[in-house]
Amino acid sequence: MKSLRDFLRCMLLVFALPVVSLASDYVSLTNQEGRLIEARLLKLSEEKVKLEPRGDYRSYDYPLADLSVASQEYVRQHFSTTQAPLNSGFTEPEAKPRPKRYDIDLVEKFEDWDLEPRHQGMRGTCSIFAITHLLDYTLARAGAEEVISPEFLNWCADRADQRNQDGAFFHHALQGLATYGFVMEEDLPYRRNYQSDWQPDEDLLTVAAKNRTLLTDQLDYKVHWIRSHENASRGLSEQHLNDIIDALERGYPVAIGGTHSLCVLGYEGRGGDDKRGTFHVVDSARAHFKELDYEYMTTEAIEAFYIEIAPGSSAEPLTL
Repeated sequence: MKSLRDFLRCMLLVFALPVVSLASDYVSLTNQEGRLIEARLLKLSEEKVKLEPRGDYRSYDYPLADLSVASQEYVRQHFSTTQAPLNSGFTEPEAKPRPKRYDIDLVEKFEDWDLEPRHQGMRGTCSIFAITHLLDYTLARAGAEEVISPEFLNWCADRADQRNQDGAFFHHALQGLATYGFVMEEDLPYRRNYQSDWQPDEDLLTVAAKNRTLLTDQLDYKVHWIRSHENASRGLSEQHLNDIIDALERGYPVAIGGTHSLCVLGYEGRGGDDKRGTFHVVDSARAHFKELDYEYMTTEAIEAFYIEIAPGSSAEPLTL
């Protein structure tokens, strides 16, 4: 009987002890959009904190300004009181061949903002619509409640390329956007057929210029080329795909061009040397969401870019 009481007493003491997690060096941070980031803090340098997300062997630099104010304070306080990162035993990715399961999906946010796949019809404007989907997401992220006009963006691309032909390359459309701006779909609805002789009136150009100022001044938008059209062969490299995944992880859709232009909204699969997953995209050819396999990205895709906006841009509604 005594031995039984001793056994039970020991068991009670064991369960009374604090539970120490094997991952106790992970911290929970939030970004400007309120999204939770569970990661180890490795290093703070030049206003960027190096993170190793839970379950990952890859670290990456995350802009401190993209974190919430409270998380920024936590990170600064941590590195002001310790000389070593929380996981002082961290080794470089090559020394830890441990694959990560990625699960990044911006489709839910896309739908939460009442956005939906848009249809290019029988026109060859897939690149215009890939950018349109990307911009719709970017503007909705900043508080806009309307979608942009692909018809006007197509006209902008024509002016940048100095031609009258339906459809455009990414770089011409982006050049036209930077020069003329954009208008909303209700200002200029997408047409069933291309009208090569159409020109916007002064009122529409004024609205577009005003919206361009919002992009440059209020949102401080920046185009980041993961791979440009210059001297580009068909098929993206491992590094290009890693850069796409990193952009998605930060909440930025990525437009890809090649055989067909699409807007990437997520990735699900493995990282490292065993990356055989699928990319979630929105496709204007049939106006639906679909998946691209890894082989397509490495054999057919050529260009890729995303648009970054100023941290905290979503704090105030965008007035259009």
